[in-house]
Amino acid sequence: MRWAQMLIFLGVLTAMTGGLHWFLWARLVRDPGWAVEVTRWATRALWALAATIPLSLLLMRALPRPVMSALAWVAYVWMGLAFFLFMFLLVGWGVKAIAVAVDPSRREAMARLLAAGGGLAALATGAVAIRVALDRVMVRTVRVTIPKLPAAFEGMSIVQLTDIHVGPTIGKDFIEGLVSRCNALDPDVVVITGDLVDGSVAELAEHVAPLRGLRAREGVFFVTGNHEYYSGVDEWLAHLGGMGCVVLRNERVALTRDGESIDPRGGRLVGEAVEGGGPRGRPRGGAARQGRDARWCCWRTSRRRCRRRRRRGWTWCCRATRTAGRSGRGATW
Repeated sequence: MRWAQMLIFLGVLTAMTGGLHWFLWARLVRDPGWAVEVTRWATRALWALAATIPLSLLLMRALPRPVMSALAWVAYVWMGLAFFLFMFLLVGWGVKAIAVAVDPSRREAMARLLAAGGGLAALATGAVAIRVALDRVMVRTVRVTIPKLPAAFEGMSIVQLTDIHVGPTIGKDFIEGLVSRCNALDPDVVVITGDLVDGSVAELAEHVAPLRGLRAREGVFFVTGNHEYYSGVDEWLAHLGGMGCVVLRNERVALTRDGESIDPRGGRLVGEAVEGGGPRGRPRGGAARQGRDARWCCWRTSRRRCRRRRRRGWTWCCRATRTAGRSGRGATW
């Protein structure tokens, strides 16, 4: 089943990649009516870049890391540029259609203006995105008001690390810098909310090793994202547990101060039940008996589940953000 799902995924990805690049080829190469030689080489270059996207996924674990890193940089940068090109050209295509309807004789001139304008806009946007991705990780400070929070936990600081994606383009040097910045914040708690890796333990153990240096008064906690399942979830959970992280796999722990406690819980895994609850994470049994007095919080969950869990009596949900992955560098919250 796993191979069947992978083949379906690759088939859908290839179809989407092909459709996107056909649109780019039509707007950038065919419509402007460039010289034959320019058209030929532009077509070859465009489809070669398109091929790097599925190849980077297929060969991720077959190539040596230096080769894979180079291929991944080309594929990921082009993926971002292709998206920017698509958005700018799609808007420009609509403007061009209106202009050509008014004056059909300007069709080729408008097509060339669209190709040049859309290309320059995408390159400028891509350059800014790459600069941000290569810059230092941004720290965003968020003050959270939590109902029923015991006075002993007033002012508690939590550093959330999410969607780091250690893999072909992110390695040990980046993680060392991330750990240094995290420790400088002197947090009470550090939570790593999934999508930490894109690769197996054998491939990436040395690159995540600096995470051993994370320091927090109440501990360092880890919950899974979907990418851990693509990379060997059981092996990673065992490895991270051996590095000093408290792995919350459908379970909770109690943080206690001055006789008061709060209960962080790991987000549920697909098809599994949360300890003390059903598959939807609703407190039952002994958890339900704690009832309204328990200070529940959940890490790594969606916006919709956050709202649903708040209605069911959860005090606070800490959501991993999908936008953190846009730069390919993760984020600190």
